[in-house]
Amino acid sequence: MDILKLTLERLLSWPVITFFALLIFKKPLIALVNRIHTLKAGREGFTLDATAVSIQTELKTSAAEQRLNQVKRVAISPSVQRREQLIQADIRNMNLEVGKETIDLLVQHLAHSQALYAAERTYRTIFGSQIAALKMLNIGGSKRRAELEPFYEEAKSRFPNLYMEYSFQQWLNYLLSMELIRTPDNVEFSIATDGKELLKWIMAESVSENKAY
Repeated sequence: MDILKLTLERLLSWPVITFFALLIFKKPLIALVNRIHTLKAGREGFTLDATAVSIQTELKTSAAEQRLNQVKRVAISPSVQRREQLIQADIRNMNLEVGKETIDLLVQHLAHSQALYAAERTYRTIFGSQIAALKMLNIGGSKRRAELEPFYEEAKSRFPNLYMEYSFQQWLNYLLSMELIRTPDNVEFSIATDGKELLKWIMAESVSENKAY
């Protein structure tokens, strides 16, 4: 029994366990060492400042691949395919080759189309009282919170049932979340670029400013 006990103690000693652990976890340990940036020793033990560059690179690569897959999965309708053919024919007619000039031109037109789509989408959901507030900010410059509230109160008096569950802060948050207005301190508010573009779009499309609510 004494011999068996001594043998077990030797087998279970730290050097032996460490040796077998290194054999078993050789590959993971090598991967970890490859990621170590700095190794610091102090009174509280060792500190590994590892991984930052390689892990961030992996995350960025993964995010880029996911975004590319999302773009590729967009459904292409026959109408879009026809427009693609027209655009490609137009590029050939202008003798443009695939390069920076062509990419810049296509990006510019894509951004323009996205801006028009954003304005139309916003118009569907914005209230008439919010459009009126935007017009006032566009003409009169930045205004305090109290100067915007009358637009909300006037609409609330006309549509009490709707505004019963819709506070002034929610009314204001819509304009902020859609980036139609901006504020540095939640006290002074001014019209944002997208707010000005929405007003231009309303005039260009000859749609009514006097929407309900």
